[in-house]
Amino acid sequence: MNTSAEIEKAYMAFETGDYVSARAIFECLENEHGGRAHLYLGWMFERGLGGCEDLTKAEYHFRCLAEVGDLDGKYYLATALQRRGEVQSAAALFGEAADLGHVSAAFWAYALYNKELSHIVGAQEKAQKYLIKASELGHIFAQRDLALQVATSGKNFWQRFLARLRYWVSKVNGFVLILKNSEDLRIR
Repeated sequence: MNTSAEIEKAYMAFETGDYVSARAIFECLENEHGGRAHLYLGWMFERGLGGCEDLTKAEYHFRCLAEVGDLDGKYYLATALQRRGEVQSAAALFGEAADLGHVSAAFWAYALYNKELSHIVGAQEKAQKYLIKASELGHIFAQRDLALQVATSGKNFWQRFLARLRYWVSKVNGFVLILKNSEDLRIR
């Protein structure tokens, strides 16, 4: 079997919406070509593409990636854990993916540490760290939230004024990005 031809065939089937074929090909490839096959299988099981939705299988495929240090695997496993209510585990995985440079993971680590885990010692420091990281990576809502922090706590009028301006610019940029591509990682 020509693995690269099969991988291309699986990608094409996925992109054209032939999820039954894509799932079958990726399942054949997962042992030989784990990484991206696991990612696509995780997505398909998570969303029920090409068959029944199965969150346990989706989590399995994301975990396979996360265990080898794949940042997308860490991110999607964290989202699965968050859905199941395992917020602390999800926040830790989001943090690991964020430290590897995943923009959405940085924002979600911030969000979880800031709100749902705020009662834990050190959570606010982690929240601030990941807010800054997400903002630096270009996450629009992180830039908005960071600007809002400065706008409400700035030392002088000009600092607060410029922060308010950045806040409104990031809000408009976020709206534009949502209209262009709601799947953009800088807004998810």
